[in-house]
Amino acid sequence: MFQISFYNQKYRYPRQINSFYQSLSIKFERLMQFAIEEPKLNVPSSQIQLYLFNIEEKYEIKIVNQQEKVKKKCEIIRLINNKRKIKNKMMSQIYKKSKHNKKKKKKEFYFLQLRLIQFSNAEPKPDAPRALIQLYLFKYRRKNEQLNSQLEGKCEEKIGNNEINQLIIKEKVKNKIMSQINKGRQKKQVQQKEKELYYFKLVFIIKYFTPKQINCFYQRSSVKFQRLTQFAKAEPKPDVP
Repeated sequence: MFQISFYNQKYRYPRQINSFYQSLSIKFERLMQFAIEEPKLNVPSSQIQLYLFNIEEKYEIKIVNQQEKVKKKCEIIRLINNKRKIKNKMMSQIYKKSKHNKKKKKKEFYFLQLRLIQFSNAEPKPDAPRALIQLYLFKYRRKNEQLNSQLEGKCEEKIGNNEINQLIIKEKVKNKIMSQINKGRQKKQVQQKEKELYYFKLVFIIKYFTPKQINCFYQRSSVKFQRLTQFAKAEPKPDVP
């Protein structure tokens, strides 16, 4: 056993880890190479938007053609152009935001991928929070330290105390919510266990218990029949009608 565990630690597990990270790096390179091309500005992103865009254009052309005077036509065309300019600006802003978010996500993914490859066997620090409660406490202490360092004077102390009280109240509310969530999860787990036991009992009864009962019943009936055949009287009594 010791030899097998030593072999696994030295040869097998490192190979598995390296193959896993190599596959991740290949996927990441493919994502970077064959990224989806970004659409042009002011282009409708779906078929429904394109359909609506075409309907608006047709409606605007009809309105312009209905007018007989040139001045009114020019005014309507100016209004339509102003409307389109505003729409194009809004669409460009939305596109820029989406582009910025995509770049952010790519950078984060690249950073995580590098971390996975470089620090694959790294262990967490002893002071690092490992649970949600520890993380909340760590943030709470950090905020308190920052507030205490910034507090100077009586007015500032009052403001800091109020903020601390607000934080304490928020944490109490969070703790209550988490306790309620945990209670609900525990109830669900208990219900699932009860269901599993019920189905297990059903299967056990159908598969093992009922066949045994049936066999016992037929065995008893066969024994009774054998006794009847053994001790049956061949001839009736003479007094019997």
